[in-house]
Amino acid sequence: MLNDIQIGRYIPGDSFLHRMDPRVKIVLLFFYLLLVFFVENAAGFLALGISIALLMIVSQVPLGMQLRSIRPILWIVLFTFGVHLFMTPGTELFAVGPLSATWEGLTRGVYIGLRLIPAHSAEYAADTDDEPAAPDRRAGGTPLSAAPCGRSRA
Repeated sequence: MLNDIQIGRYIPGDSFLHRMDPRVKIVLLFFYLLLVFFVENAAGFLALGISIALLMIVSQVPLGMQLRSIRPILWIVLFTFGVHLFMTPGTELFAVGPLSATWEGLTRGVYIGLRLIPAHSAEYAADTDDEPAAPDRRAGGTPLSAAPCGRSRA
């Protein structure tokens, strides 16, 4: 079962993304995630989708593996969609017992769900090996021992 989990798993490869410095990828991922939550319209979602598709192509990771990586968050996306569908007040589409689905909840649920998938896909594309960033740890130092922090080494 643990072999099926793809989140955070490094997949060896020799693409441009695999060779990038992991620190650069983390910073770019941070800015991409911020961008995901500032998108407000269909054109923005289209641009995000195209950028994720390009990252997936450049990464040279098999499509099946990339699609399997979305499976763990699918339940979160569906739960979030359901909460928005039934808990957002507005024009009623249909009712299930005491709960009523609304048009506004439907649009809001799709909107939020479309944000979660690119955010996860970007994280998956940024998974990397720690070899280039961690030579100091293997030599017995701490991760920040080489960073100038205003203290001199004695």
